[in-house]
Amino acid sequence: MVVREKLRYRQPALAPHLLGYLRTADQTGVTGIEALADEELSHVEPVKLAAIVDGNRKLIPGLGYRIIGGQGEAGASLSTTLDSEIQRAAQDELVSTGQRGAVVIVEAGSGNVLAAASNPTFDPNQVETAFQAPNAPLLNRAIHDYYPGSVFKIVVTAAALEEQVTSLEEQFFDPGYYDVGTVRFRCWLEGGHGHLDLTGAFAQSCNSVYVELGQRLGLKMIDYARKLGLGSKTGIGLPEEQQGSLPAGGRFSRQDFGNMALGQRGIKATPMQLAKLMVTILQGRATKLNLFPGQESYGGAVLSAKTRAALRAMMAAVVERGTGTQAQIPGYGAGGKTGSAQTGRLNSWGEPEVDAWFAGFFPLLQPRYVIVVLLEGGASGSIAAGIFKRIALRIT
Repeated sequence: MVVREKLRYRQPALAPHLLGYLRTADQTGVTGIEALADEELSHVEPVKLAAIVDGNRKLIPGLGYRIIGGQGEAGASLSTTLDSEIQRAAQDELVSTGQRGAVVIVEAGSGNVLAAASNPTFDPNQVETAFQAPNAPLLNRAIHDYYPGSVFKIVVTAAALEEQVTSLEEQFFDPGYYDVGTVRFRCWLEGGHGHLDLTGAFAQSCNSVYVELGQRLGLKMIDYARKLGLGSKTGIGLPEEQQGSLPAGGRFSRQDFGNMALGQRGIKATPMQLAKLMVTILQGRATKLNLFPGQESYGGAVLSAKTRAALRAMMAAVVERGTGTQAQIPGYGAGGKTGSAQTGRLNSWGEPEVDAWFAGFFPLLQPRYVIVVLLEGGASGSIAAGIFKRIALRIT
């Protein structure tokens, strides 16, 4: 006999990394919301396969076998902030790249998480097949930490303006490198960007200027990173969320400060944390991220209104004329920052892998969504910016 089985999760799987999965042996939540709300989700009677028989234990014609049980109030009062259509858009666009990575989408005004996709993905109804699969499909890359690369220049810029070690009017000159002692930091543009102001340096992601700002700021960069939510969990509550890392203790050289300013040297962040960073800048106050409605929480101001306005204008310049033009959304506008982070990994050809980032928001004038895109081995932040645009066009 063939009996239709009741599946716990829809197919194809939607947001499996956020929902998590159950341990087969005891049906206990292992990851995601299944683990976070295990007690509430487990209040349901067991599912059984029953045979309908007569007094002689013979099958009654027309009734045969059927699934019984499974009734109860499991999760009846549990709702999330996720939007199924936005989640589907994020998931589809990420999977279509064929690359390892993550996408996080957050409501800019509330900190509510609308979508979080991770690729490779898996089927939580058949989770056993994912344990031995390549590229760690069970890893939730949305809450796994990585070097942020040039996205960290948002933090450096905020710190530099708040501490008044530079201004929007200051003029810099980039010959293509910046020397710190015996170490030469090269800009990504061979020959350099020449003369440019702070907005131009940010829009073009000029390494030379930011290594110089790192020398002026020192560990104050890390103080502001902490204020903006890096180095600690976002508040969504998932047990497997990583808190990232920030340099702490010990002695640091001037070269270390140069590497920190470029989002390397002990600085790691999750895509979810960078989404929180963007929301905090837009809000102007510490903002907790939420997976469940009614849990919105805000802290005190962390940046001046003047600095926030400058950062938003700079992120608009990135999209208008800088490294993130692939993220431009006709009729809506957008702002953000690209990043290309060295990883220390080698690809299958033995070449260094570079992770690609884009952290942005749209519409430009009245931001509604924050979208963070990470592509492992994606090479260039402009590629991640293109994914940002495709997702934005689907959810407008």
